[in-house]
This record gives sequence, structure tokens and C-alpha cells, in this order.
Amino acid sequence: CVIIQSCVRKRVLDSMLCLENLVTLYLSRNNLVRLPEGIFLHVTRLQKLSLFQNRLENLGTSVFGPLLLTELWLYSNNLTRLEDGIFRNLTKLQLLILSRNSICSVSEGTFAHLNNLVNISLRHNQIQSLPRGIFHNLPRLRCVNLHDNSLYNLHTELLNSLHQYEL
Repeated sequence: CVIIQSCVRKRVLDSMLCLENLVTLYLSRNNLVRLPEGIFLHVTRLQKLSLFQNRLENLGTSVFGPLLLTELWLYSNNLTRLEDGIFRNLTKLQLLILSRNSICSVSEGTFAHLNNLVNISLRHNQIQSLPRGIFHNLPRLRCVNLHDNSLYNLHTELLNSLHQYEL
């Protein structure tokens, strides 16, 4: 387990390349604005990654993957949109926390291939609508938190396969 709070420098991020046995990594409460593509590529055993309370504005499609992550904490950043395939290499992911960002746009393929996803929180964002098929083909998904958004239209098929949700 490595905890790096309020002190990350480029040198520290670069040195992560040699942390191949790392299982848990906390990079929270820093001033990270972006993550370089492939930054976690050699941290092959990483299961829990905490990036909350940074200043991340967007995430490239090659930042996370392929990884064995089961938990990803991205709350309290400056994310505004979630693009198709952004999490596609995180096939073991069970928990995804995206709360307290400024997300207003979520593409239909954002969560595609997350077959093990059980819990996702998108609370406290600026989401007005979600694509109809955004949660399709997520067989283990049980909890979706959309509390405190600006939703004006919610399709019934969006929630058909969910067991618990909070609006």
C-alpha cells in the first residue's frame, strides 16, 4: 500500500513504473490535473486506486489499462464528460465512484465491458440525461446513485436491470 497525499510531483508519478507488486495506491488530495496515458501500465497487480480530491479534468482512454482494479475512486475532481471506452480495460472493476465532479455528459459506451461492476456513484454532478443503453450488459450492477444531478428525463429501460438505485 502506498499513500501519497498533497505531495505528488512528476518524479513520483514516473517512479510508479517500478511498483509492479503494488495492490493499493492512494493519490488523493494532490493537484493532479491530468494522468499520462499508460501511467499504470506496469502496476499490473493494482486492485484499489484512489484519485479523489485532485483537479483531474479528463481521462484518456489509455490511462487505466489493462488493470486488475476492483475499486476506482475519482470523486471531487473536475471531470466534465465521460467518453466511450474510458474504462474498457477495467474488466474486474466492481466499485466506481465518480461523485462530486462536474460531469454533464456520459457517452453510451462509457461503462461497456465492465461485466463485474456492482456499484456506481454519479451523485452530485450536472447530468441532465443518460443514454438509454448506458447500463445494459452490466449483469452484476446492483446500485446506481444519481442523487443530486439535473436529470430531466429518465428512460424506464435505463433502470430495468437494476435492483437498487437512488435518484
